[in-house]
Amino acid sequence: MASERLLHTPTELCFRKAIVTAPKNTRVALLAALVGIGLAAAALSARHTLSPAPQAAPRQLAPLFELPGLEGGTVSNADLAGRGYVLFFGSPECKPCQNVFPVLRELKNTQVLIVSVGPEEATRRMQAEYGFTFPIAVDTLHLSRETFRLAGLPTVVRVDRQGYILGSVDSDMRVIRFLTEAENSLADAP
Repeated sequence: MASERLLHTPTELCFRKAIVTAPKNTRVALLAALVGIGLAAAALSARHTLSPAPQAAPRQLAPLFELPGLEGGTVSNADLAGRGYVLFFGSPECKPCQNVFPVLRELKNTQVLIVSVGPEEATRRMQAEYGFTFPIAVDTLHLSRETFRLAGLPTVVRVDRQGYILGSVDSDMRVIRFLTEAENSLADAP
């Protein structure tokens, strides 16, 4: 096969000879050392790998949507026009989302619109348990997943006053960090 390497470096030949001729307990130690060296080399190369600089993406307007509201009527992000806000996509049945709920409850400076993709009854229990006063949209048809190209839950999308997406993150720990940074930046704003 052309892709297979048939030649060996002197170092490889030396290690092969040492492993083959060494006593069994020494061979085990040598193999363990080689594996350790290989893992260390892989970790170092992963840390020092250069990737091309990301291309600046054009600013993208947040898609407008209108969904049934948990309290009746409809909820739309168009209602937040002219204000910066955060869209929180999650489900009351999602364990990582549940890790974020206490942080959401503590937000004071950030306008939040929650889009629940969970069952309506579970969403009501979530609202009661955490005392959310934010508008909550119920998306049982999961329309937001396609509209916002959600990779997973929870996901937060931050939108500026002009309606442009500033950024988005998913996974509970990144969402918590993102929400905390948004809250702190708004608290420091004049």
